[in-house]
Amino acid sequence: MDTTALQPYINLLPTLLVGLILTIFLTPIVGWIAKRFGFIDLPKDKRKRTDKTLAQRIHTIPKLRLGGIAVFITFIGLILVQGDLNPKIIGMLAGLVVLLVAGAIDDKFELSARKQMIAQLIAATIVVLSGVTIAHIDFAGQRFAFDSFRQIFDFGIFQYEFIFPGAFITIFWILLIINAINWMCGIDAIGEFMTFIASFTTMLLAVRANQYELAMVSGIFASSIMGYIPFNFPPSKIISGTAGTTGYGYILGVLAILSGSKITSAIIVLSLPVIDMIWVVFYRLIKLKDIPFLKRPFVGGNIHLHHRIMALGFTQIQTLFIEIALIASISLIAFYFGGFSNEFILVITIFVVLLGLVTFISIKKGRRKQVEPPKPEAPPTLRKDEPTPEQKYAY
Repeated sequence: MDTTALQPYINLLPTLLVGLILTIFLTPIVGWIAKRFGFIDLPKDKRKRTDKTLAQRIHTIPKLRLGGIAVFITFIGLILVQGDLNPKIIGMLAGLVVLLVAGAIDDKFELSARKQMIAQLIAATIVVLSGVTIAHIDFAGQRFAFDSFRQIFDFGIFQYEFIFPGAFITIFWILLIINAINWMCGIDAIGEFMTFIASFTTMLLAVRANQYELAMVSGIFASSIMGYIPFNFPPSKIISGTAGTTGYGYILGVLAILSGSKITSAIIVLSLPVIDMIWVVFYRLIKLKDIPFLKRPFVGGNIHLHHRIMALGFTQIQTLFIEIALIASISLIAFYFGGFSNEFILVITIFVVLLGLVTFISIKKGRRKQVEPPKPEAPPTLRKDEPTPEQKYAY
């Protein structure tokens, strides 16, 4: 069997396995730290009535936060170990550190949306200053250029080429993806699966385009996320927290830009959270007439895609499978634009069909259970040695 075509993927495999194992090992440690220092996400009934996020709260028990920190310790560590750093990768990591610090503070003290946005803006600006800029996008045979003006600024040891309007479009794009993924993370594991599929797809596209450095970075990110998902799968033992969810969107946004000519495919993969975000924003602008116009997009609520699916009677797990099937289906289009062979696309199509079948069976099974009359249950009894909710979800 000729493995020449598979060799780039085989070369990535050892590092990806290390990333997977490291995150599996680190997540319980981060969970212990979150419990020890009180990084807890409280359910609706444990929060003040004035809390602006009550409407979007789904969890019914306290959840440990900071799970995303385990993912990014692995991610940053493996990239540094690889040793092949350039200004763009260094800028990406520097911006990520800003988000992780701000996210950890938010996970503890719940910062205002304005303070979180400032941290996101700083991170995106660092990326642009490192040389990551959207200069053009090729789509459907057309090139859309965003480099009508260029100016090089020399600061001695640091040189920066300002590209207008590409620099501002890049900042807007990164902020857009950060918040699109952040808003999507309303139920266990959905944002994490979205991030895994997007980063794994970016890795495949990068290998196809002979961008092996980008493939390594994307692959490490994908494997780090996959090692965390078992702990976050419903019912989760730990959630990513703001430190994780903002970091996921940030890295996906930067990887899409670094993919260069493949940015169109990356945008397609990320289209579901972006469309959901745009829909939510327009809904709030139109419906929330008793709130100042500029504040409407930032008002919490239960109108995201996962909320609307659950409102139809689906459980969290069923909603999770439905959205994963949608994301996987969208990835097929990205593979098509990425120039993959028909055989490869056929294999991915079969996987998506099987995923859709599993989702359909899960939905039918869940609906059948809802139709059956509930069996009478004996009154609950309390044991002296029964653990508290905090102990049940401890590592």
